[in-house]
Amino acid sequence: AERFSTPEAYEDALSGYRGHAGKLLKFLSGVEPQAVVECVEQLIADLPPPSGPHADPRNAFGYIDQRSPTFVLWEATHFVVENCASALVHPGAEPSVEACFRVLFRRRHHIADATLLPVLLNLVAALWASPYRGHWPETVGLLTHCAAIDRSKLGVPPHEGSNEDPDVHSARKRGAALLVRACNDHADVLSAHATHVVHAAQQLIITGKLMPHEVGLIHEALVSLSNAMGDEAGGSLIEAMIGRKPEQLIQIVHDLTPRTTAELLLGDT
Repeated sequence: AERFSTPEAYEDALSGYRGHAGKLLKFLSGVEPQAVVECVEQLIADLPPPSGPHADPRNAFGYIDQRSPTFVLWEATHFVVENCASALVHPGAEPSVEACFRVLFRRRHHIADATLLPVLLNLVAALWASPYRGHWPETVGLLTHCAAIDRSKLGVPPHEGSNEDPDVHSARKRGAALLVRACNDHADVLSAHATHVVHAAQQLIITGKLMPHEVGLIHEALVSLSNAMGDEAGGSLIEAMIGRKPEQLIQIVHDLTPRTTAELLLGDT
């Protein structure tokens, strides 16, 4: 960055470079998909330990800094995988994609760093381009786990002088947002795992650790899933989710008054 006159000039040059690199990766994915998939598998297998060496710079909350070599390698791997999405649908790609999921799911148990968690989630989401479906139960578990993460689950003591942890907040937000995306974009697949999804979501909400907007994201995900399941199955999902049949909800809406609306929003109905 020191070679550029302003930070903006550096950002413009970096953006241009990433754009050209992305186009090249997309081109290679169309020409040599099998070779690209094997390269992706190797890149993910070679990711450095998520804890990072002691020499890695850390931010004020004790997590790996985004300028550290560990973070840069993880983020660069995500960039490659995301731009090689077309190769993941190649008929011979499934074994490599399955191997990638296995590596990432193993790594999740060793990530005690909120800066890296969103990158891990992004890597997992980038692999959704593949038709391989065996990962979804564990993927849902990963997303719901991250959506309720806190410093104690990461093995990190509370930050002195502050209850706010922007890295943890970012990881939680990414987990919830990707759950919504999964239920929107892959509802046809997730409908086969609807019971598992609802159970995971209910356990997440029961913890009482979610902010109201986070609960809203979880409900949005489940409603998107129910919409893809047809009236009967979708209605059963809604009933399992909030304990009311769809027709009961319709009647409640018809009977609403200003007072009962406030009570409903406050959870007293």
